[in-house]
Amino acid sequence: MLAISLIMLIPESLRADISPRLIVSNCRSCHSGLGTVIPSLNVLSAEQIKQALLQFKYDRRKSTVMGRIVKGLSDAEISAVAHSIQGHSQ
Repeated sequence: MLAISLIMLIPESLRADISPRLIVSNCRSCHSGLGTVIPSLNVLSAEQIKQALLQFKYDRRKSTVMGRIVKGLSDAEISAVAHSIQGHSQ
């Protein structure tokens, strides 16, 4: 989580080269599906992940942490992250 917070301090124009895999590794720290109450990402499609992240970003879905995290990502970064998460789940 700290790494994703630090990434958000970098202006978006300079973040373009940050791999979605780096962001995904932070997602997995909470969303591993290893016995926590936090939902696992392993069963969701890229589109489901993308839509959930966009809902958090635009305050259409309540959260304590997720909204804060995704507000720092562009919609294109959210899409890339969602596809990267889904690709690692297979």
